[in-house]
Amino acid sequence: MVLSGAEQVPADGSVSRRAGELLGRASTTDVLDALVALAAQDRPGCEVLTSDPGDIHHLLQVLHIQRTIRVV
Repeated sequence: MVLSGAEQVPADGSVSRRAGELLGRASTTDVLDALVALAAQDRPGCEVLTSDPGDIHHLLQVLHIQRTIRVV
């Protein structure tokens, strides 16, 4: 099961602020995608599971990081 290895990350003030800054730099609006990209940035070597690989890839490029993206 995929969720058994998932981690919950709180979207507190500092993370939310970083997400807003990322969205501005990326010229996009999906807050959840930004939160996922930031979680990936903070976890070197992680894989990102998403149904929206294009948006996640774009955000990771803006962050100047590479992660494996798996479509679910």
